[in-house]
Amino acid sequence: MLNVTLNATRNATYNATRNATMNATYNATDNPTYNATNDATLNVTFNATNDATLNVTFNATWNAIKEALKDVR
Repeated sequence: MLNVTLNATRNATYNATRNATMNATYNATDNPTYNATNDATLNVTFNATNDATLNVTFNATWNAIKEALKDVR
């Protein structure tokens, strides 16, 4: 009976310590790496998409203005 209690206590302590260590390591290492990579990738994708969209919009607007000005001349 004492062995069962000791084993249960030892296992619980081991699991709690291991989980805390693994979580701390993950949070300190993997999370920042993932977040930085993710942010960088999303930024590049967003900027490229945004630039492309703005270019199309700007060019269409600019072409419309040029066409309208042709009639004024």
